[in-house]
Amino acid sequence: MSRFPFLRRCGMALVASGPLLAGIAVAAEPGAAVAKKPDWVGLDRLLWTGDYAGAATAADEIATVVEPHRRDPDFLARSKGFARALMRRGYAECRLGRLDAAAKTFDLAFRTLKDPEFRRVLAMQSRAANAKVTSELVDLDIMLVELADLRMGVILERLRAATAGRDADAGYTTDQDASLAAQVAGWLDDLDTLRKNALQARASLTERFGAAGPAVLSSPSNRSLTGPFGLELIAGATAVECRRLESRVQTTGTSQSVVAEAAHRDWLGEPRDRFAAAARALDEAIAAAAPQGEAVMKPEQRIEALLMRTGLFMYEGEEFLEAGDLDPSLERFTTVVDLLQQIATLRKIPRPESHPDLFLPLVGQAEATLDKARILLEDGDPAGARDSILRASKMLARADALTFPTDHPLRAKLARLQARTDEDLAGVASTIPGIDAADTAARRLRRAIDRTAFPATPP
Repeated sequence: MSRFPFLRRCGMALVASGPLLAGIAVAAEPGAAVAKKPDWVGLDRLLWTGDYAGAATAADEIATVVEPHRRDPDFLARSKGFARALMRRGYAECRLGRLDAAAKTFDLAFRTLKDPEFRRVLAMQSRAANAKVTSELVDLDIMLVELADLRMGVILERLRAATAGRDADAGYTTDQDASLAAQVAGWLDDLDTLRKNALQARASLTERFGAAGPAVLSSPSNRSLTGPFGLELIAGATAVECRRLESRVQTTGTSQSVVAEAAHRDWLGEPRDRFAAAARALDEAIAAAAPQGEAVMKPEQRIEALLMRTGLFMYEGEEFLEAGDLDPSLERFTTVVDLLQQIATLRKIPRPESHPDLFLPLVGQAEATLDKARILLEDGDPAGARDSILRASKMLARADALTFPTDHPLRAKLARLQARTDEDLAGVASTIPGIDAADTAARRLRRAIDRTAFPATPP
């Protein structure tokens, strides 16, 4: 398999996708697997189209075919292929919301690339200082950086899932809040360790990167791996999730402990500062990969650049939303929807407007729109508030119709927002005498919107 900066070429960056995150797909029977040639192109196509269940199965089948054994003459190549297949399987499991399965899959990929026998064979081959060996070493460094980012992404998605599972208006016991605080502390400890691993992997890649071939050097994604883009994005996103969790922890003492756990991690900092640093690093990576400008980039280069921007814009939108800056939040979410549809169109995916990766930005748009509706109501504009609620309802209906897993942790947020539309419409009706008839009509319209059959993502 040729080099594949997988994390940002498959879909939205993991840190911007959705609860990533039980089981691993069943492997093919050994007798059949040996005779079957791995279909890497077909696997990547499944990932691009958003068929993550199919991709998890296909990746598992490939892993079975290429699984290395110590006496294999091509042990090194098989080990790398096995790790690649696992990275794709883990990514698909994340997109399905199977976090535990994804974490185990990525850990297995990491152990494969750190296996003593693999490192011994690699060291023997690396003594031959030629272009082919250098290319293979750069390829391995790229995999290790991407894998480090993927493993951090799973922990970030655990934070997001924990936030989504908590209703800000619900009451929790002191024990429940304390349990959450302990989980947050453990996750942040894990992130500390993985961040150090990621820094080491980036240092190794940067040392050899200049000797890579034109195909590697012209990739915006590869260029970004040598800089701080991924680490800054993950730091900013983690800071956003910690603040969200803080707002949903009802017990004062536990709330303070959640804040304290994040406060002493100096790599977190202010989300907007981290996102600004990520944006600068991304611009530098794109400029280095395409010195003549984005206008002349090849389609694959453009796709990589757009995917990385969706990750950045998605989390900027969520940070603005959490801070109550609704206009820039809506702008970011709307841009993410547009960019994802552009990417699907560039990849010639049928019905780009129905890709499941649109779920999160659509839900974000709807939440920001509902927040704006409440401001309109407070400002004495019930008609404008009602129109905003109905627009949000349409966004939620579209998100609900996507082939987004029904058991995904982030679906809890969709359900709460759908319930909120009814509550907010009732609130509008109670503000002005005589608005009941209009509100009844609005409720009927909202139910009709919810029943609208939006096209599903094609298989």
